[in-house]
Amino acid sequence: MMEHDPSIGSGCWYLGQIYFNRDDNRIIVRKKRGCGWTLNFARPLAIPTLIVFSAYALAPFYLLNYFDIENPWALITSFLFVLISLMGFCFWIEKK
Repeated sequence: MMEHDPSIGSGCWYLGQIYFNRDDNRIIVRKKRGCGWTLNFARPLAIPTLIVFSAYALAPFYLLNYFDIENPWALITSFLFVLISLMGFCFWIEKK
């Protein structure tokens, strides 16, 4: 993370959740309030990143439905895998 985080206290937050700052080179930004991350929508790769994350999050459930797997443990495992892997990716990218 940068020494001076431009996302803290800046006027670049809209509705408290949407971050838009042309001076910040990061695509994934830690949320101002609460826990989690959001995208810097001023970056050109923000929308493709959102699409890739959405496809990655939905693909396991689509595949379970496609192959008629109705086991609740498969759903829970898929959800946990997607959640933990996306969180791990965000932690990793934040430290770069």
